[in-house]
Amino acid sequence: MTEPSEPGRTGAAHRRPGDVADRGDVPVHRGGEREPAHGRGPVVKAISLFTGIGGFDLGFERAGIETVLQAEQDPHCLGVLARQWASTRRIDDVRLVATAYPFEACPPECEDGCVREPECVGHQEIADEFGTIDVVHGGFPCTDISSAKDRWGAKGLEGEQSGLWSEFARVIAVVRPRWVVIENTGRLRNGRGGADLRAVVGELDRLDYVGVGIVLDAAAFGMPAARPRVVIVAGNARGTGGLECRRRLAAEIASNDPGCVVLEGSRQPRPAHHGPSRPTPGSYRKLTPLECERLQGFPDGWTAGQADSHRYRQLGNAVCVPVAEWIGHRLVAVDAMLGVAS
Repeated sequence: MTEPSEPGRTGAAHRRPGDVADRGDVPVHRGGEREPAHGRGPVVKAISLFTGIGGFDLGFERAGIETVLQAEQDPHCLGVLARQWASTRRIDDVRLVATAYPFEACPPECEDGCVREPECVGHQEIADEFGTIDVVHGGFPCTDISSAKDRWGAKGLEGEQSGLWSEFARVIAVVRPRWVVIENTGRLRNGRGGADLRAVVGELDRLDYVGVGIVLDAAAFGMPAARPRVVIVAGNARGTGGLECRRRLAAEIASNDPGCVVLEGSRQPRPAHHGPSRPTPGSYRKLTPLECERLQGFPDGWTAGQADSHRYRQLGNAVCVPVAEWIGHRLVAVDAMLGVAS
């Protein structure tokens, strides 16, 4: 397993910059109601964990990957997802994805079947309803990994929130997708002496997933701000292509490099900052939610219709859409090289 490297969507609901009127318009993305972005071949199906407002889902959709199940706890994020992907199934607790009944958190009345709303999505139900799942993707909580925690002592994967990585790993083990894509703050790379990164990579190794780790900076994708994020892309070594998937994936990343550095064994320098120069004191102001949407590559008004405080938090936690799209295209390309059909 190679550890982590650095380096639009169209439609009637997507408006050009400045087109979101102050009339209270809330653009709605009609997810699943049109042809996949690649326009050909079978649909690649994905499960989205810790979905947030759907940065991965939107970027992957542009690359031809359809997210069929979303898991997100925050009610305000769920409101955004429900508006943008009205027909996609969602659940509000990652622990209830790919479960075996009865689940330890289920109430007694679930003994003869789930009575939750939304209900659990058992592992057999995933197979029955969606068929083969090709990708499991998501960014597990960085709360206990973030450098902002350092002054109090970051707990990393031992923390309550970031420790939900164990649920991510559990879903991978049960579903056995062809691909796994994991995103987290750049601090995962070196926080706690690299212990958390080693733990994630070690668990993927144990599950027989091989791949590469990269650090992708939104600035390398034309975004006007530096936002480095660790991304681990791993393929199922037991599946089609086996260990060959890692070599093909590394070659595909190298040949389409927007400014990456493979973390392990790489001597490439970190890419230069592509964003604007740092402003001088007094020359800047607080960004609006609309500007934050654009910084993350979302269509204008993606998070509209709620308090600005929720929008700022959601966008600050989101996966940059062009970065997700680039990753999705790499997965689809490697599948094509390996002759994989969903």
